[in-house]
Amino acid sequence: MDDLCTLLPDLQSEIESHRVVYDRLDNTGRKLLGSLTSQEDAVMLQRRLDEMNQRWNHLKAKSIAIR
Repeated sequence: MDDLCTLLPDLQSEIESHRVVYDRLDNTGRKLLGSLTSQEDAVMLQRRLDEMNQRWNHLKAKSIAIR
């Protein structure tokens, strides 16, 4: 259990260090959605953004549950 407690701050720091990348990807994807002329491409991009958001939220929830 002590090993887990020492790893938690590192895990939280690692997740937070990726927040900027996640936010940029999400923002850029949302901007692209507005500029796509192909409905098929827009649907595919929206699906990928939704998947990314679900994974990000799941990762954050798991890290909080571990605390």
